[in-house]
Amino acid sequence: MLKNHHKPYAALLAFLFIFLVSCGNNTVYEEYVTIEKSGWEKFKPVVFEINAPDTISSYDLFVHVRNNNNYPYSNLYLLNTVEFPDGYTITDTLNYLLAQPNGKWVGKGVGALKSNKFSFRATSLVFPEKGIYKFTFWQAMRQDTLEGIEDMGLSIEKAITDGENN
Repeated sequence: MLKNHHKPYAALLAFLFIFLVSCGNNTVYEEYVTIEKSGWEKFKPVVFEINAPDTISSYDLFVHVRNNNNYPYSNLYLLNTVEFPDGYTITDTLNYLLAQPNGKWVGKGVGALKSNKFSFRATSLVFPEKGIYKFTFWQAMRQDTLEGIEDMGLSIEKAITDGENN
């Protein structure tokens, strides 16, 4: 009889835990692509196709890089194109710092694998139209095959504005 008496409390605690965990997560999209063990080939892009969450809310975009100790540089240059649903394309060069001048990796992680989360844009954005957006990344490190990058990822998080609560 004592067990049945505690069931409502257990259900309430489970609900509260799920609610608290979900409130802290504004991620609406997150995907990773694993790079081949032999390295990231210069002309082999990493592509993410995303259905715009909506055309009203502001979003923050992030590039995720997982590297290991075989990565020979302190930074990572990427070429990027974003293709809009109507075919309009924007091209840019991105530069992310993976190691400090003293050689210490800036990412988080234990052992040889480090994870980094970089802002894709300095400001939040609103997707201007509904449909599929295609984000394409190429390594631009002047290497035919770049070693040490294990995964590339892209995430989209709903931007938190002043006065907004979950």
